[in-house]
Amino acid sequence: LAKEATQRGLRLGIENREAVEEIPFDHELPDFLERLPENVRYWHDCGHAQIKDNLGFIHHAMHLEGLALRLAGFHVHDVIADAEGQHDHCPPGTGMIDFKGLKCFVEPGHIKVIELSPGIPADDVRRSFQFIKSVWGEE
Repeated sequence: LAKEATQRGLRLGIENREAVEEIPFDHELPDFLERLPENVRYWHDCGHAQIKDNLGFIHHAMHLEGLALRLAGFHVHDVIADAEGQHDHCPPGTGMIDFKGLKCFVEPGHIKVIELSPGIPADDVRRSFQFIKSVWGEE
């Protein structure tokens, strides 16, 4: 797939996963990407990383730092923890993710996709977009 994408001038993204048993495992991602062509990049899902941080499997910012050179973009959403568990795909700025602490890894060429749960009111979507712009800038 990577070879075909290279020939077509496309980039592929490998996203960090939410569940701890899904592969590739987080600690394997740098080595895994190193073996692939440059057009295969890392796609950072902020919510997935925060959930694993909350569980003690990774440190969110350190994980992102280790993959920053291959970073293509972000799924941007927040995480809220309550008595029922951890919920991601919440509007950025409403949960526990330290988006300011991740800003140093955000570059103008990175794709940013706000990925929210269905049914989020339009005003909350607009506030999410404005929040991310205020923290990460206009890029």
